[in-house]
Amino acid sequence: MSLLKTLSKEIEGLTIGTDGFLADVKEYIDTGSYALNAAVSGSIFQGIHRNRITAFAGEEGVGKTFFLIESVLAFQKLYPTGIVVVFDSENAIDTDMLKKRGVDLTRFAKYDVLTVEEMRTKIMNIAKLCDAQTEKTPILILLDSLGNLSTNKEINDIVSGDDKRDMTRSQLLKGAFRVLTLGLGKRGIPMLVTNHVYDVVGSYIPEKIMGGGSGLKYAGSNIIFLFKTKAKDEEKVVTGIKIRCVIKKSRSTKLDTTVHVILDFNKGLKRYSGLFEICENAGLIVKDGNRWVRVINGVKDETKFWEKDIHTEPESFFTEPFLKNIDEWTQANFKLGNELDVENELEDETIDTKTGEVTSTKKKGKK
Repeated sequence: MSLLKTLSKEIEGLTIGTDGFLADVKEYIDTGSYALNAAVSGSIFQGIHRNRITAFAGEEGVGKTFFLIESVLAFQKLYPTGIVVVFDSENAIDTDMLKKRGVDLTRFAKYDVLTVEEMRTKIMNIAKLCDAQTEKTPILILLDSLGNLSTNKEINDIVSGDDKRDMTRSQLLKGAFRVLTLGLGKRGIPMLVTNHVYDVVGSYIPEKIMGGGSGLKYAGSNIIFLFKTKAKDEEKVVTGIKIRCVIKKSRSTKLDTTVHVILDFNKGLKRYSGLFEICENAGLIVKDGNRWVRVINGVKDETKFWEKDIHTEPESFFTEPFLKNIDEWTQANFKLGNELDVENELEDETIDTKTGEVTSTKKKGKK
């Protein structure tokens, strides 16, 4: 027996590379959007990592909670016995909202959480109780939202009339996510978090940062910033929100990978929204007169489509062979570690807080 095998046998938790590591991603949770799946994982058919912490950060009204609900639907569909537990600090999720979206309430539970300490302890209690199961039930944990969590000190100060600023919250959040990252990861429990963003005070160029200090920033495997504009129908009636999704941290895809998705007020995330823009930028669709044609494996398709029909009947345009073609492109261009990254130009980028537009200052180097 080799020394490495001896060590792995004697030291619990020491894993040889050929056996795979805790951080290896083996399963994904669909986000409800092909484009967002690609931005998060590199593949339109994958999505959120099954064993990591993912955060959706944005201003109020951008649809952060709806992104969580879409993931709940996908999780319950993927795992017929899977359960979902949401920690709600905003009193924002009600049964009517869940019923309208088709969530199975028999496999959904909610805990109204007030403080960081309470959130940390309850989630770890759930994780430990899962260890006692003989047959492991898949579980998804949600926190909506991090930005609204208080602390025991803040509550006690309010009760006593003390107006001093609570300086403990940031450290408490750091400690909480240090524990949760590995505590949940070891058990294969994914956690989705929503968080608020704020303007950077005194910044020369307007930009946004997440609230709550650096705890989630360092612990989260994926952090997605969301920026909104109104989505209108042909009669100019506001029917939903067009959201610009910017990857601000990822262990799978390139920093600042950006896609656009549409969140319909009645139907949730539109699965095909954002694919048209990806295909246009990739050269996978080209204009032929006033219509569009697909380019599959470098060859133009003979069938021509009006742009309006592509958006109203996307299934006819985005066929299975074409989706596979798109997936090949996103994996080659969105994922980290491809040969395309080696000699690319580095970019210093900032996000305009009003429009969500990214401005870049290029410099030579390696990504």
